[in-house]
Amino acid sequence: MMADLCTERPFTLLYVEDDGLTRDTVCSMLGRRFPKLMIHSAKDGAQGMERFVELKPDLVVTDIKMPVMYGIEMSRRIMALQKTPIIVTSAHSDLESLMDSIEIGISRYVLKPIDKDKLFLAIEDTLAALRLERACKEQQQVIRKLSSAVEQSPSCIVIVDPKGVIEYVNPRFTKLTGYSQQEALGQNLRSFQQSGEDFWRALTANLVWQGELEAVKKSGEPYSESISVSPLFDEQGEVSHFVAVKEDITDKKLMQARLEQLANYDMLTGLYNRRRFIDSLTQSVEIACRNEQSVALLYLDLDGFKQVNDNYGHEAGDLVLKRSASRLLRSVRVSDTVGRVGGDEFTILLGAVDRVSNAGRVAEKIVEALRRPISLPNGAEVRIGASIGIGVFPEDADDVERLLAAADCAMYEVKRTGSGGWQFFSQSLRG
Repeated sequence: MMADLCTERPFTLLYVEDDGLTRDTVCSMLGRRFPKLMIHSAKDGAQGMERFVELKPDLVVTDIKMPVMYGIEMSRRIMALQKTPIIVTSAHSDLESLMDSIEIGISRYVLKPIDKDKLFLAIEDTLAALRLERACKEQQQVIRKLSSAVEQSPSCIVIVDPKGVIEYVNPRFTKLTGYSQQEALGQNLRSFQQSGEDFWRALTANLVWQGELEAVKKSGEPYSESISVSPLFDEQGEVSHFVAVKEDITDKKLMQARLEQLANYDMLTGLYNRRRFIDSLTQSVEIACRNEQSVALLYLDLDGFKQVNDNYGHEAGDLVLKRSASRLLRSVRVSDTVGRVGGDEFTILLGAVDRVSNAGRVAEKIVEALRRPISLPNGAEVRIGASIGIGVFPEDADDVERLLAAADCAMYEVKRTGSGGWQFFSQSLRG
């Protein structure tokens, strides 16, 4: 009777969307596609929280930007109450919200405008994982009751004996890996993976394990997979099998890497963006403080860049920025850090400088590098210059904010003279 309740109790879905037409359309669409799914809706994050507390749904699908309460804040509160699978619908450009989603453990994303097939697949994957999670808490006989559902599952299902020898794979496994059922049966699961020592230690100890592994297809193509493995016990309480639920997360990991790239790097030059550069500067200042060392910060503004944009267009300007970034990197040590913090403003971190005068030599090297002409695709040559201000920790400032201000102040003094070049910060500039 317990097993019947576990496998047959219907799942409940809460859909949160502020646009009434979209909400009604999607609910109707889901009702037709998933007739056994109990679907409820809410018009914003605040009402969504009320319905979640009331209904305790198995799955939540939510928009991000809504009045009263954003979907991200609602999801954060839901996760604080109870770990629940959440599918977010979001636009490509909503980078900050997507990064927040990753941090709080959102399970799946569907881009707007909503592609119904992708939404269906995300819900099917989530329901399959929920279904198996329920089933794995029961005794071995649950496997027989789940056999039909497992065959139709959009997730890879693999059943192995206590030594890891495969006894069953579902059609999704054969479609993903390229191995037929006959080729997989009798093989050790380890032969399909490229990593996973923690995974195998957990199996040896008869433990539940969840994580990510690297695997390989029959074609030799590597891919990433999330995997959840649970032991199944016989009537004597001994482990008789392990059931593994596997999902190809290669695209998801690529998306995460892309988001991290967007969050930390300037997309035009490939240099650190302002946020990442300041993080690096903060760490360097903390280390220098502990080790009683100096850190030099160069704040650089390109001279004549506006004229390049005005005379040759923004594509030429972008080329100049990329060439300038390349010359900056070649002018400093590998251990130094270069960032682009504004349109034509760059910062260079010289960590653990032995002598303050070394920063001046680096600045001079950069000025000379940037003075060299840059050839444009149309055959024209442009010349730019650089105005560089140098601030030194702890001589000029005792924290990151003041150090940035000192270097910026020295740079503007160079700009004021109109001659380009470089200058160290001095306290007289504050006046």
